[in-house]
Amino acid sequence: MWLLDTTTLKLHNFMNDYERPHYAILSHTWGEEEVSFQEIQGSHDDMMQKAGYEKIQRCCAQAASDGFPYVWIDTCCIDKTNSVELSEAINSMYRWYREALECYAYLADVHSFEPIYDPESGQCFAEFEESRWFTRGWTLQELLAPSTVLFFNTGWVELGTRASLHSEISKCTGIPSAVLLSSSKSIESFSLAQRMSWAAGRETAREEDIAYSLLGIFDVSMPLLYGEGKKAFIRLQLEIMRTSADHSIFAWTRRPSPDDGGQRSGPLATSPSDFKLPFGEGATRHRVADNFAGLLEANQGVSSFAMTNRGLRIELPMVSIEDTGEVGAIMNFRVEKAEEEDGFKFFGIYLWKASDGTYTRSRPWTLFMTDSIVGSITYTTLYITEPPLVENSLKSRPGRVPFLITHNTESGQEFVLTEKLSLYSGDYGDHFEQDIMLHWTIEEGSGAAALLFRRPATAQEFAVLFGIYDDESLWSEILIWRDPNLTLEEELISRYPPKPREGFGRGAGKVYDRAVVQIAGGFGPREQMKLIIRKVMISSRPGYNVEISVFTEQESVDTNMTDKR
Repeated sequence: MWLLDTTTLKLHNFMNDYERPHYAILSHTWGEEEVSFQEIQGSHDDMMQKAGYEKIQRCCAQAASDGFPYVWIDTCCIDKTNSVELSEAINSMYRWYREALECYAYLADVHSFEPIYDPESGQCFAEFEESRWFTRGWTLQELLAPSTVLFFNTGWVELGTRASLHSEISKCTGIPSAVLLSSSKSIESFSLAQRMSWAAGRETAREEDIAYSLLGIFDVSMPLLYGEGKKAFIRLQLEIMRTSADHSIFAWTRRPSPDDGGQRSGPLATSPSDFKLPFGEGATRHRVADNFAGLLEANQGVSSFAMTNRGLRIELPMVSIEDTGEVGAIMNFRVEKAEEEDGFKFFGIYLWKASDGTYTRSRPWTLFMTDSIVGSITYTTLYITEPPLVENSLKSRPGRVPFLITHNTESGQEFVLTEKLSLYSGDYGDHFEQDIMLHWTIEEGSGAAALLFRRPATAQEFAVLFGIYDDESLWSEILIWRDPNLTLEEELISRYPPKPREGFGRGAGKVYDRAVVQIAGGFGPREQMKLIIRKVMISSRPGYNVEISVFTEQESVDTNMTDKR
């Protein structure tokens, strides 16, 4: 552990805990011009103009005046170019804050020199409550771990302590005053879901850090894998589950999105925000359900669970939900409420059984809550599957996927849209003289669309077909000839019968995102039609540009020669 000498501002490395002296520690939010580990070891003359250097100086001065020979500051006491040291520091950080004799919380955006709390009005000054410090992911453990926290404003004027400001801090963080008034050991008496809810709404610069910043709060360690994105939070929950039997880790709800086409989920949350008030505004604390043991079979002491290659394996009492085909899996947790101390007697999650015998969570936006059990209870060993995280597919961004249809033809060769067909809902323009915006809704399975065009000068027709398979891959084809005895929909289905999970065209071998058709007669002697589909951004959403071109064969040769120059 590197510590900064409060007098000389020089770094010293203490390899063992027993060698380490008493120290103070700084909690702050990062800003511009922070001083790094490498810079603090160089000439201080080169960094005296940096805002971050002044913060280090003022922190060291405060620590020295309090009698501390050393201080720890995350900006300059971690060699972030060393991945091993960075991983060790992040996994040890909660302990380092807990073992510090004093923690200085520096609120750079609080300028008021007045007391935080006005006893006459009973109001807390908004500048303190709205400080960025209360919104960052890393500062949660820095608030909870130390035995004491001393707050300072931007001018290093003392504002109060965590204990003296407990009511105000509780108001803006949702953390009970009982936690703020006692040592860090008290958080262990709060459920996993309750602790997760304290991190709801907090932000980190890197997506993975929202998980890494919670390691100490749940007393777990895990390697850092920057680049894994949301999977870091999944790994955190899996690591917690290895040592905890607390069912409240499944007591999360995900706010439904207007673009969310899926009604199923795996057993794990995607972020701490999923734990924000799953029981409503009156919820104050989760605890183990007193009546859960009575639902277990006589030979079952506890309901154990573990993640397997088939999904989450867990033994739970289950009841059937009438008229929906779902089941309610009763979990071993309940909630205390300020107004209703007893609250509901039974809590759980809704599940849907798949054809392979596994379950997925249904209605993830709510929890199964009831005062009494209607019908028989079945104690079951079940597997709840966790769908994979697919970062770059269109399906990972559910909703209406735009297709922009554009065209390019020779003068005098214009054609117009006469018929359109989509196996999903779509919005089309009326004529091909302007771009056509088509919207598809990504759902289970795949589908296709067809656009029928007609050249007024010759009354000749052609159809452009394109579709999605495997959730995000494209196929397309141009049909020059159509069977006059079939409608466009009948011809589409007859040529490309849908296959589950594959889509139109895939089974017929017509899998293209580029198509070129040689036109023999009809449109003219040596004409070609080309279809190109590209992934693009349309109005800040991922989508596709479908470009249709009609040109002579000679133009195609000239274009290819130009491209090779």
